[in-house]
Amino acid sequence: RRCAALPASFLISWVPRMFSTVIQRKDIQPEDIKEQEQKQVRKLTNALLPLFQSFVTAFPQTVFFAYRTVRDDAQSLFKDYTLLSQSWKEQESHCEDFCVALRHLHNPDLQLKDLCNEYVVPVLEGKLARDDKNLLTAYKELAEDMFVTAPAATIGWKRSDFNSKLLRSQLCGILKSMDQHDGSLQFNKMPAKEVFKKLCTEFTDAESKHFKPGKLPLKQFSAFLSGFEGVTKGSKTLTVPRTIGNHVVQATEESLPIVASFAQEILALSSIRRPKKITMRGQDGREYNYLVKGGEDLRQDERVQQMVRCVNQVLGMDARCVQRRLALSTYAVIPVSKQTGLMEWVDNTTTFGSILEPHLDKFQQPRNWHLKEHPPKLKSTAYENSIKNPERAEYEQQFLETLQSVDSTYLRHAILARATTAQGEFMMRSNFSQSLSAMNCAHYLVGIGDRHLDNTLMKLENGTLVGIDFGHAFGSATQLLPVPELMPFRLTRQLVGVLEPLDSEGLLKRSMAFTMEALRRNKDILKTTVSIFAEDPPLNWHHNARRQHPEKQDKLVWTVREKMQIVDMKLAGEHPSEITLKELRSSCIPWVKEEAAAGKGLCRLVEGGGARVHLRKYREDKERDVKHSLTSFQQVEALIDQATDSRILAHTWSGWKPWT
Repeated sequence: RRCAALPASFLISWVPRMFSTVIQRKDIQPEDIKEQEQKQVRKLTNALLPLFQSFVTAFPQTVFFAYRTVRDDAQSLFKDYTLLSQSWKEQESHCEDFCVALRHLHNPDLQLKDLCNEYVVPVLEGKLARDDKNLLTAYKELAEDMFVTAPAATIGWKRSDFNSKLLRSQLCGILKSMDQHDGSLQFNKMPAKEVFKKLCTEFTDAESKHFKPGKLPLKQFSAFLSGFEGVTKGSKTLTVPRTIGNHVVQATEESLPIVASFAQEILALSSIRRPKKITMRGQDGREYNYLVKGGEDLRQDERVQQMVRCVNQVLGMDARCVQRRLALSTYAVIPVSKQTGLMEWVDNTTTFGSILEPHLDKFQQPRNWHLKEHPPKLKSTAYENSIKNPERAEYEQQFLETLQSVDSTYLRHAILARATTAQGEFMMRSNFSQSLSAMNCAHYLVGIGDRHLDNTLMKLENGTLVGIDFGHAFGSATQLLPVPELMPFRLTRQLVGVLEPLDSEGLLKRSMAFTMEALRRNKDILKTTVSIFAEDPPLNWHHNARRQHPEKQDKLVWTVREKMQIVDMKLAGEHPSEITLKELRSSCIPWVKEEAAAGKGLCRLVEGGGARVHLRKYREDKERDVKHSLTSFQQVEALIDQATDSRILAHTWSGWKPWT
């Protein structure tokens, strides 16, 4: 009742979690729970009813996007709640067309490859159930997009060309034979796994060359968006999707700008998924830029952003953090399905890579010193052998020589050159340090990995950092990558160079310690927010669970439990090296798992040869069964020690550019 009395705008960002909570409770069978628990389920459902009613009235488009990501799990949810007003039905039809058009911006060759590799092949291998909901959804979407005999009015001509070629291929006949036309799939007519994989790879590789990165006409992918003309009134208006995740609170959706049209040119980025930058032209005369990503479950990014906003609230309650202006920048993430979503484009920013690459061109000799004893085709073997023998001095020596050959002030000069006064330089450096401190702690807590040079943005006007692309979270970069990441965050020489002459000891350590102390003091709030992931795991958690725990029946339960335990350990002040070792023991890479279990070279690398800061005392206290958690300052010291360890960096994947 108290929540229902609040304006809908106060709680609208929590709509996805409310859906997940209700769906989770509705999925419980009556025979599985006691009568008292059944009453609690009914009580929860009834309690959320007035909230959903107010949300549908004030934010119908936002609620539809959130509902669309889970509707396959709860077909009757709105019917049960009797919320289907006439305006909602009209809004549903209009928004559905928009969401489908966003899906069409995804490269069709990648969409086809995802279905084959992520779903069909695991079924043929016996690793995935044939009636898996996500498989059925992915197949249905692909059939709607590609199994058409004539160009549809909504898809672009380049997609039509792709469809025509697919329909004439042997692969299409195999995929069509799976459809039972009753909502189920059968695999009796499927060829051998190796034959199917070969057909899929040959077709997609041949077509991928037709989808290059760069500026492209919008009509190549979506005729619907290219010809879109917005209306000013009525249920068919499309508003700029900025409610969930945006720091500006809107009273209702009517106060948001209406989309008038879309720019006729899009930008296809060069990253693996080929995301597209699109521009929405609002009827307020402004342009709104978004990144459309396909083939990824952006619910993970959305929840990480929600976690970051929660961290900001915690830091805002701590006097020392407020005094140092410690906070993280956020942006809107709007999933519209489990495979497609929008991310707000952060304007007036650049990546570390864009700043440093021009300066590093002359230092681009081969940096894979691990490969001297192995041919390029055996990269993973080369890294494996080097990590298994961390005491070999030549790896660290060659890394240090490379480090010394690159000037450590490139990033510093590039940042400070944007300031016109001494005061401006001080503010740029201060903003850089403060945002780096808060970002390091928050990313460590959520286990954000893959922090290469293009996964961190810097705001050009003030030097503030913005983390992007959270595809690797909760330790997956340590557990899933062929070359495991052993660093808790990125704190390489170029970043430390910006902080000189005080380096990480002066500007960074105290701010990080205050941030970590505030987070640990409010751990109950943070753990409640993190539980979103446990209640409704993103799609990639299902895939990763099959890889990490193939021998267990309840694979996902084990995966979720481990990830939540690791968050608890971080908030309890457990030593970072011990946490890294725990993550490595659950790796899906066989040699990594074996090394971690046996305490071999990989473990010695993580432990720093047993000399990691505070590690020996921590283990001695643990053996004596006395309090063995680190203080916030000790925890930060151990984190910085591990992040800047030259031996760890010398055995890091070269694409991460650890020498910068």
